[in-house]
Amino acid sequence: YYTQKELKSLVAFAKKRFVNIVPEFEMPGHSAAFLRGCPQCGCTVDGKLMRGGEVCPGKEKTYQVLQGMLDEMLEVFPSRYIHIGADECSKRFWRNCTDCKKRMQAEGIKDVTQLHGYFVGRMSKYLQSKGRTLVGWDEILESGAKAGAVGMYWRSGRADKHVEMASKNGQYLVMSPTAHCYFDYWQSPNKKSEPQGFGRSVITMRKAYELEPMPDYIKKSNPKLVLGAQANLWGERMKSFPHILYQTYPRACALSEVAWSSPEGRSYAEFHARLLKHLKRLDAAGINYRQPTEIDKPK
Repeated sequence: YYTQKELKSLVAFAKKRFVNIVPEFEMPGHSAAFLRGCPQCGCTVDGKLMRGGEVCPGKEKTYQVLQGMLDEMLEVFPSRYIHIGADECSKRFWRNCTDCKKRMQAEGIKDVTQLHGYFVGRMSKYLQSKGRTLVGWDEILESGAKAGAVGMYWRSGRADKHVEMASKNGQYLVMSPTAHCYFDYWQSPNKKSEPQGFGRSVITMRKAYELEPMPDYIKKSNPKLVLGAQANLWGERMKSFPHILYQTYPRACALSEVAWSSPEGRSYAEFHARLLKHLKRLDAAGINYRQPTEIDKPK
């Protein structure tokens, strides 16, 4: 854990280096640790408090506690954007929870997916009242577009229809699909020569460069809806800071060029040639990186 003093120091350290920290406070799922401290915010099934990984969106107490927590965090993080995650929420107790049933009946909510959307909508309005903007993973779009919020596309192939439908209703988006942007994934199928990556997927530097952040359906309607792209590097398998840098570079160089340039004239072969010279800069900066191999060469 971090004290508020430590977090404020971290924010100040980043600001001096022109980095704006966007915090993510996970809700309503991934909340098992939170419920350990606040079990009263869990669902009630057959008169028993459940200690699953999701908070209860039916109880008013849940909103009071989480909004109070956000109030404290907003004092620490001046970021305009506040990420609430809202991903991988199983909703396993919501269907049978006494309070969730009451909430759904009172609000005219037809299913737990819409209940999830109700929760996200309330949190978005609350953050807007504080002058902030809610950000959530693409699960927030399963119940429709969220006006005033930002959705982050991550589930390659699985969430495409939700993202496309939401964009038709003016949804702002950040592109971060697993197929190209998860830098905790392996960088080569030759895993014996690589430090540990996550899962079985492989994202080579070429694969990172092949990301097209602007889908055709958005390009034709309103390109300004796509705010940018993001690489993700989750820490479960990261064993040291040099390991983190190795997973990041030079894939970050590839993704940066894609995110910051137009597709016209973009060439992986030309990028690869420039990169080999650019690596000298990484050497001079003392950055541990993966040396490009045969698999990274242009086809």
